[in-house]
Amino acid sequence: MVPYEAVQIGQQGNYVFVVTPDKKAELRNVTVGSKEDDHIIIEDGVTAGETVVTVGQMGLRPGTPVAEAK
Repeated sequence: MVPYEAVQIGQQGNYVFVVTPDKKAELRNVTVGSKEDDHIIIEDGVTAGETVVTVGQMGLRPGTPVAEAK
């Protein structure tokens, strides 16, 4: 599950940005499931334990450095 606002819609369908181990944004196409309150289930495209960008993703591009919010 991720916050609903983390999921974006593009020409290829739904996607999220995942933070790579070297702290860069990676675009991932995802398959979404049902929405529960303010969250949505990700059925495919992200694995447990990966960090998904939830704020500021509108200005991201793949490979952009990402800093964790304080």
